[in-house]
Amino acid sequence: MTELSLHQLLAAVGGRLSDLRRQRRQKIATVAAGVSLSPSLISQVENGRYSALSLQVLHQLASYYQVSLHDLLQPPGRWCTLV
Repeated sequence: MTELSLHQLLAAVGGRLSDLRRQRRQKIATVAAGVSLSPSLISQVENGRYSALSLQVLHQLASYYQVSLHDLLQPPGRWCTLV
């Protein structure tokens, strides 16, 4: 098992969240409103630039996208494709 640095983990999770949003054809503002967070924060998370990312924020986003935290935190090669 390969260990990821914090930066790599944030980038991977952010990329996953961005993929989920794009698959649903949603704008950042729509997601932000749905989870009561700012569009700027959503953008920072998606771009792996929000180092203060908390489990609470991850849980809110996972719930919004109807995926488990476990699935959200999987390494990129193990992500499930949504239909």
